[in-house]
Amino acid sequence: MNHYTFQKFKVTTLNSKAVEKMRNFDCKKDNIYLYGKCGTGKTHLAYASAKAHALKGLETIITTPMRLVDSFRTKSETEKEDRFQDFSECDFLLIDDLGISKHTDFAIEILNEILNRRMLQLKNGLVVTSNLSLEHLANKIDDRVPSRLAGLCKVMEIEGEDFRIK
Repeated sequence: MNHYTFQKFKVTTLNSKAVEKMRNFDCKKDNIYLYGKCGTGKTHLAYASAKAHALKGLETIITTPMRLVDSFRTKSETEKEDRFQDFSECDFLLIDDLGISKHTDFAIEILNEILNRRMLQLKNGLVVTSNLSLEHLANKIDDRVPSRLAGLCKVMEIEGEDFRIK
């Protein structure tokens, strides 16, 4: 987590808008769906923003879709409800790399329920990263989750070269 800071991120003309948006992310009023090619810095920026909010004492959860869904498996109804409350009521929720793994009906239901609860509670502070545009995500999994994200989030593409290959 120490690696992910805004100071360590290389700003270019292609990513400067995303950097500025994540640096000034206000979890009381912002939700962002940040997508782009591999290696453009989505995770770095999202983690840097999450870290900044956590250091301010805000309740911050960082997860991937797989870890999120796994946290609901083999739980009692009471435990599931507690998990839903954790994810839907925290100040800053980062879901990193949506769309990279296979999504089951169970996974889609969990994601949809969390997004729906945040929407109904008017709870902001959501950041979702993905390699896929919402249109491509809808083609890959189902249109429910992308539709909710489109309604909740400012959709922002980050451009640039894959820094891992370069």
